[in-house]
Amino acid sequence: MRLLFVNRAHPALPHVSGLRLARFAEALAARGHEVVLLSGTRPDDVSDATPAAAVGAKVAGHDWATPLVLVVEPAPRGALAALRLGASPAPLRRAATLLELIVHLGVDEDWSRATAPVLEHLFATWRPEAIWATFGALSNLKVARDAAQASSAPWIVDFKDDWELYVKPLLRRHLGWRFRDAAAATSNSALHGAAAARSFAGLAPVTLYSGVDEVFISRGPDPSPAGTREVCVIGATYDDAALGGFIAGFERWLAGRTPSERTTLRLAFLGSDRTRVERVLGARALGCEAESVERLALPALAQRCGRAMANCFIKYGGIHQKLPELLVVGRPVICFPSETEESRVFARPFGAAFSSCASPDEVAAALDRAWVARDHAQAPAPDLGWRWADRALQLEALLARATTARAVSGRAHA
Repeated sequence: MRLLFVNRAHPALPHVSGLRLARFAEALAARGHEVVLLSGTRPDDVSDATPAAAVGAKVAGHDWATPLVLVVEPAPRGALAALRLGASPAPLRRAATLLELIVHLGVDEDWSRATAPVLEHLFATWRPEAIWATFGALSNLKVARDAAQASSAPWIVDFKDDWELYVKPLLRRHLGWRFRDAAAATSNSALHGAAAARSFAGLAPVTLYSGVDEVFISRGPDPSPAGTREVCVIGATYDDAALGGFIAGFERWLAGRTPSERTTLRLAFLGSDRTRVERVLGARALGCEAESVERLALPALAQRCGRAMANCFIKYGGIHQKLPELLVVGRPVICFPSETEESRVFARPFGAAFSSCASPDEVAAALDRAWVARDHAQAPAPDLGWRWADRALQLEALLARATTARAVSGRAHA
């Protein structure tokens, strides 16, 4: 199949916003499909942007064993730049954001507009048979819908994130109606799919969990540095109150450690919220070493997780993007606030100790259990088919069904 994937986030971003579509694109290209990934530029770096006039030559010279990545630089628009800088009063920013969502179907109109000439040149020599775009940004859906209309290909929406967490109630059904021509949908959890289905009439998202990078599966032994016990908090922290509740649980557990034990402990935040972490930690005398590291490369992250006494995350929305990776690592996993039943069922086959905590006291108890097991050799995680290549088989089948249905529909109307 010829497949067009759409994601404003650059595939090189060490963050799930760029990772999910990029990894699925690589897996499907390895299976013999021609995959084009349309993305935006990295923050403050437009060096790999693709001019529209160069698209034809890139297609002609591309080795389809890997995805063809077309990076689109946003076309400047002063009003959007001012909105992102946050220089205007808050009520004005909210009104401007609402207007962007209603009129332009997203707040990245400068990027979605810039994709038009790139896609025009692409479709002159290469046309997709199916289009897949991820929701984390509404602009991805707009670009995919416009590309589908221009190429006569079906487009499929992917709810990587929870629609109802990121779209205000006033706009949910309206935007669902605006994107009503999506041929099918995927979601990164059943919870995300159910949330989307309430706004997209007639759409039944298929749960498609993200895969796990090989660096987490085939790490090899990870001996801890001598004398160091690390509790890692992985990913974004989302909310001051939730982060504060987790830290309160950590402090209660830490109070039970001896002074000499505390000197061996480190609380490490490995994610993208250094400002929030430093703000919440700043008012506390934690009692042990703490650090915050942003955008850690995946091999380094996998190594830290493999050495950890426990790997923790702050719950927000559906299944946490890092949950499969942490379960594969095999060290104890701690979640706060408590996870959904879907996540608890999801975790059982992995065999790792998984604690879903509803209170700081439960966090402290989970850390107690991890402390007891701190020197236990980790058992190899069972191979449950969580490599990206394994997960891509489900996506391949869904895209093939959408392509076949469009072909049948076209013949019926011929």
